[in-house]
Amino acid sequence: MTALYAWLFDAYPSDARITTWWIDADGQSHALLDELTPAFYAQGPRADLHDLCLWLNAQAFSPVELRRTERTDLFLDRTVEVLEVRVRQPAAFPRLFRQTAA
Repeated sequence: MTALYAWLFDAYPSDARITTWWIDADGQSHALLDELTPAFYAQGPRADLHDLCLWLNAQAFSPVELRRTERTDLFLDRTVEVLEVRVRQPAAFPRLFRQTAA
């Protein structure tokens, strides 16, 4: 593997990947593709999380992976049970997150 020393110039989602553009010390640009599955977490009563799971699974525009897990609540300083929502199409992440948060 070759090391690349460069400055990050741009990053954007494309299909199931993230594209990053880098500029090296010679001014040459390099595009790198990386697999990426961004995630967000939802907390609430079990019935609400169940309804959220049903709604997320019905969203054909953005396939998701769902699982219950624990995360540390920084304000409560303890672990809490949450629903992890992994979005398999990074470009759909912002829209799906906004719709879930609304």
